[in-house]
Amino acid sequence: MAYYNGSANSFNDLLTALASACVAEGWTWADGILSKGSAFVKLYTNSDGILIQGGTGKTGTTLDGASPHTPRLGRIHASLGAQPAWPMAYSIHLGSTPDEVYLIARHNVDYFYWLAFGLSDVPGLLGTGLWLGAVATLSPESYLSGGAGGVYIDADGSGTDSWQNGLCSSAALFWKTNNIAPSKSQNTVHCLLDGVAWADTPTTSGSAAVGKLQAVVCASPQLTRSPNTWNSEAILIPIQAYLTRASAKMSLVVDVKHARYVRVDNYTPEQIITLGPDKWKVYPFYRKNVANRNGQSGGAMIDHTGTFGWAIRYDGP
Repeated sequence: MAYYNGSANSFNDLLTALASACVAEGWTWADGILSKGSAFVKLYTNSDGILIQGGTGKTGTTLDGASPHTPRLGRIHASLGAQPAWPMAYSIHLGSTPDEVYLIARHNVDYFYWLAFGLSDVPGLLGTGLWLGAVATLSPESYLSGGAGGVYIDADGSGTDSWQNGLCSSAALFWKTNNIAPSKSQNTVHCLLDGVAWADTPTTSGSAAVGKLQAVVCASPQLTRSPNTWNSEAILIPIQAYLTRASAKMSLVVDVKHARYVRVDNYTPEQIITLGPDKWKVYPFYRKNVANRNGQSGGAMIDHTGTFGWAIRYDGP
């Protein structure tokens, strides 16, 4: 698991660092698109952050079969949270077999932005298996500057739809995204099952809607029981995204290999833990808050993710 870190003075600097790290690990960076095998990922910046879009191939600067989703590394909403502060410290984790890439940026002491992408190795997919996600949703200036919005996360991905017209983000990988438009989903995977090319996380249709995917429903029993009461440790929970299909059936479409869900109550952000032969680096999904550890808890537009976070495989010093 390759690891790179450093400091960046702009979103453009962050993108340059990400592209350089990927190239060093066998990716190709051309025409603003990273590619390796069947993965094609377009990355670009605007005033709101780094945006990411997936495709099945490329023709010059254009993605073939482009995803309708464009997740974003950046501020979640203008009404909440600190403005991006530079320089930002960043960490880049690059895994192989299968390829997975994670960029985490920290600013204003305890705020974390992230984006991630990779290839699913689950057998039976008709698509490329490319998945991608980020801390925030697509946000033109009109969304970032107006309307209700913020972090929208709880332990089981249920929540309510009362804030569906605001720009809300779970800030977490394969959690529910509570937004009215699928194009605002912050997670997607190219699966091509049941005629669904790019599956996305549930919006106002709920977690049981056919063609939607998420991992939190399956992980929620462990999430709600963690950390344990015996020694206060939290287990590392697999991130496995399931696609809801007809007749109340579900199919596994992504089994993330190099990251795990973890409750961060008793972990310091960026703490390194060792389990057997593996080391993992722990991050909150956005901002740690022990006092309100279960996130939304009946409200919306919060500026933290409770103690929901993840551990990413680490091979640094």
